[in-house]
Amino acid sequence: MRLWGKALVATVATATLLAGCTSSGDDKGSSGAGSATPGAPVVGGVLAEQTIDTPTRENRKAEEPLGGTMTVTVRSVTVSEGRTVVTWALRWDDPGAADGASASLDDFIKVAPPVLVDGTALKYYYPLCNSDYHKGVLAQQNCSFYALYSPRTLQGPDLTNHQTMEAWAIFPEVGKDTATVDLSLASGHPAFAALPVTRP
Repeated sequence: MRLWGKALVATVATATLLAGCTSSGDDKGSSGAGSATPGAPVVGGVLAEQTIDTPTRENRKAEEPLGGTMTVTVRSVTVSEGRTVVTWALRWDDPGAADGASASLDDFIKVAPPVLVDGTALKYYYPLCNSDYHKGVLAQQNCSFYALYSPRTLQGPDLTNHQTMEAWAIFPEVGKDTATVDLSLASGHPAFAALPVTRP
């Protein structure tokens, strides 16, 4: 409970920083909770960017397909104080929809935890959680609600046409010799390879 309390402090701190704008594991991944508070994520900047046709989940396609494109921008991968903080952004641009048009993020993609891959150490990481992703269905459901990443809720937030949504995740610290990592986001998003790691 003590470690989870500290993780909650990290969540509040990171969410506050973004509002204006796990330790090493085995071959099954890792999701331990450390005690350090992560450094301030940087909002802004571009490490990598991909623009794809707007992804639309099957249940939304049956009603009204979402048009235009989605741009996914990875902003930073920062290792500090025992954690790896990744920030990225989503932007939906549909010239056929009104500027104020919006849709739930769940209409675009299946919201799921991002995965960070440390190819140097041959390990992968999920966002920090007070449980273990690999301990069964209940543990996975718990982490889907409480793991340290955003956005993740099924009740929102909405993605608005021509506006940018900032996103973040806090992972365990990657290996000290790791210079680049790969990032896999929610289903329907592009994957990113060889993202440079920054250590302040």
